[in-house]
Amino acid sequence: MAGDLFHRDDLGWLNTFREGTAAIHRSMESLEKLSRFRIKKAYSGHGPAMDDPGTAIDKARKRTEKWLKEPEKVAWHGCKRVFAYTLMIKDGLHKNEINSYLLSCGWFRDFAKHAFNVEPADFLPVLMEEMIRSEAALWHGEYLKAAASYHAPDTSWMNRNIKPKDWVRIGLPPAANK
Repeated sequence: MAGDLFHRDDLGWLNTFREGTAAIHRSMESLEKLSRFRIKKAYSGHGPAMDDPGTAIDKARKRTEKWLKEPEKVAWHGCKRVFAYTLMIKDGLHKNEINSYLLSCGWFRDFAKHAFNVEPADFLPVLMEEMIRSEAALWHGEYLKAAASYHAPDTSWMNRNIKPKDWVRIGLPPAANK
């Protein structure tokens, strides 16, 4: 299991403004350890199984090396990724709701203040420009949507208010789920 350490074409999010650049070093150490093994198949936390995990590990190591040289790039990666996942889950955001949505998110305020040293309101146009420039998101009429292919969850699922205490543990007898 690769978890979020690496994916077929990407890396997991490293929260350097909370964990510091040591998170990048720990990720690189883990990738280097894994690269010494002859792994035939790997499963990440996102995406399909990898039949050639060595190639994915090498790509992840190269990207991590870039991040060690320029830690701001890891912040950009995380910020764009979180916003792109939001666009996937919500199947896009209308242009009139983007700013208020982002300003209401703790992750957005944290990135603006701690990773980029700007006020959240000043970071809005910067993030939007980067999402479009990097093709992480595209305009579809008046809606901003993630550029990656995805299947948005059913809206009835989105509106449910399920707490962890309500989760059912699979494989356990009903009495154990109380």
